[in-house]
Amino acid sequence: MPDLDILIEMADFYDVDLREILDGERKSEKMNEELKETVLKVAEYSNEEKKRNSRLVLAYFVLGIIALIVNLAMNFMELEETFWVGFLEGSTGGIALAAMIMGILFVTGTLNKICAFKKRLLGKE
Repeated sequence: MPDLDILIEMADFYDVDLREILDGERKSEKMNEELKETVLKVAEYSNEEKKRNSRLVLAYFVLGIIALIVNLAMNFMELEETFWVGFLEGSTGGIALAAMIMGILFVTGTLNKICAFKKRLLGKE
């Protein structure tokens, strides 16, 4: 899907209405200022949401990488087998796997679908 900022810039450059670009046909009326401001606000909101989502995905993957590094370090240190060492090794492996799965679900949009489904089930829409 094209970025809204690019579409707005194209509409300004070619001096056409944004709806004309989206519809693929030229109309006689000019884009009014109120519609343009609304579209700019939508584009700004969309960009902010993309930035927030990117930071969240980045946090998932950084957490996973840190967990993998800790897990590898523990394996190379040859620590004495105790409950806590085993627990930490298992936890770091699980955290790394969960972070990668969450990142993939988030990037593919599946996580949003799961959340929407959950809200529908619970009646919180």
